[in-house]
Amino acid sequence: MILKISKEKFIVIFVTSVLYLFICCALDYNLIFSTVLISCSLFIGLTCIFDWTNSVLSIRNIFFILFFGCGVYLRYFVILCWPDEFCNFIYTKVEMKAENYTNASSIILMVTMIFAAVYLFHIKKRYYTALNKDDTRYAQSESYVVNYTVLNVIWVVTATFVYAYNIINVQTAVNLTSFHQLDFLTTIIRNIVRAISYTNLLAYFHDKTKKGNLAIYVIFFVLDCYVSFIQAWKGKIIYEILAFLVLYCYSGKRLKIKQIIIFVLLVLIIYPSITIYRDILFERSSYSLGISGILSYLKEENLFIIISERYAYYDEIFHCVNLFAEVISNYLAECGTIVQMFFSSIIPRFLWPNKPSVAQGLYITWNIFGKPYNTSSTITYVGDAFLSYGYVGVAIVTFLYSLLLKNRDWIVYLKDDFETSCKTVISFIFLTFMEGSLAGKFVTVIATYILLNVCRKISKRNEAITNVEELE
Repeated sequence: MILKISKEKFIVIFVTSVLYLFICCALDYNLIFSTVLISCSLFIGLTCIFDWTNSVLSIRNIFFILFFGCGVYLRYFVILCWPDEFCNFIYTKVEMKAENYTNASSIILMVTMIFAAVYLFHIKKRYYTALNKDDTRYAQSESYVVNYTVLNVIWVVTATFVYAYNIINVQTAVNLTSFHQLDFLTTIIRNIVRAISYTNLLAYFHDKTKKGNLAIYVIFFVLDCYVSFIQAWKGKIIYEILAFLVLYCYSGKRLKIKQIIIFVLLVLIIYPSITIYRDILFERSSYSLGISGILSYLKEENLFIIISERYAYYDEIFHCVNLFAEVISNYLAECGTIVQMFFSSIIPRFLWPNKPSVAQGLYITWNIFGKPYNTSSTITYVGDAFLSYGYVGVAIVTFLYSLLLKNRDWIVYLKDDFETSCKTVISFIFLTFMEGSLAGKFVTVIATYILLNVCRKISKRNEAITNVEELE
């Protein structure tokens, strides 16, 4: 059993949890039992899941902050302060009664306890973190030097295909995404572009004279954020900024207050901008897409609630856990269980004519949430597991997911910058599992892993540093 936390931190966590309990009870005393469950989850999460010995930007801590911190604890507080905002993005709402709140909070507490148990009792060897080329441990584990010429040729070809495809798809309103296999392939190749771009960024961090490597990353970042913006994909831009900060720390640097402030300001700009853009697409906005529109939006709208809605995981879990059996039965008949969706994603329809629909996100939008929009929605991994297999499914999937994230805790320079970048890309895909659509994302992980290893073999250069003395 591993629990590394000081007595002072333990007291602060306990006091914080008790204050959270009293404040939430004061906001709505009728939900006292649900609030007690959430407060217990908060105490266990801060004590056992959040890693106080590691960086805030470790994969484990990012997951805790986004899923539990923003998606559960903060969101629960928000809906107690503004009850009308609860499930406001869901058109066909289940009954908002205390018993249903208790159902959702109890499953969240169960999930918290499983994560805590895995982190406490599943012991895994720690690797060195934030290594650099001046460290002899780096030399001992070095297997080869990256051939940046080959790697960047691959980057040019793949980036041209990916971003041309996405920009044409959005700007000309040509429904290229109806070709599911091509759309899936583009997603995989986009991950290859990310890995190579991250490798160039790390190369620049090691040697500031490598301006060309930095230029490649900057081009990628601008193009990727632009495509994510026109696709109205808020989370993707935030994940890219987080990935930059993670790589910055992996290179042995420390975050400064100025960089954290810049990150917060970017979030405050990105969220209203994409919200306005999305509303314009659906003809639901009275704001203009520009500086004046954003300022008007910030002045008239509650940005805190808007950002909170992006991580409304409590709402989604609440809705799924309390759905009528008939709705769940129809969902399974149309989309299938997680296992069925996994195989339906990789087996062509001519080999499996009656396979479930692969458009899980659209089905959730139309039939679970009741929204009349042509968008893809998710219900968190907890919702996915519950609709497929009930409470047992949630327990099993949570256990497996916690193992995956734990093995991502210590991303290091085991061999070279490209390997570190590949591990970062895979880790951020694992992070998105929290949002749901598990089957499709797991297929994405497998395909991305295979293609990254192919790129790794192609870019290998036989100029390895295998001796510590060569660095001294």
